[in-house]
Amino acid sequence: MRPGKKLKLRSEPDNPYDPNAVSVWCGRTKIGFVPRARNQELAKMLFFGHGDAFEAYVQSTDWTQHPERQVRMVVYVRDRR
Repeated sequence: MRPGKKLKLRSEPDNPYDPNAVSVWCGRTKIGFVPRARNQELAKMLFFGHGDAFEAYVQSTDWTQHPERQVRMVVYVRDRR
């Protein structure tokens, strides 16, 4: 997983721990979640079918960090006008 690698975001409204959960996928592998403090609006947009408005990419990796902090990603909102 290198910087620039495209990631996929998926809403998980049935998540038992957070109804606004947004999972992050690299190919067929779930690599984690968008932090709870930042997922509410993103979850709404994904849930209502606006996932094509977002592009997510690996920004950096640091395998020496705690697993929750090993991958940093960036999410862009595309202008669909």
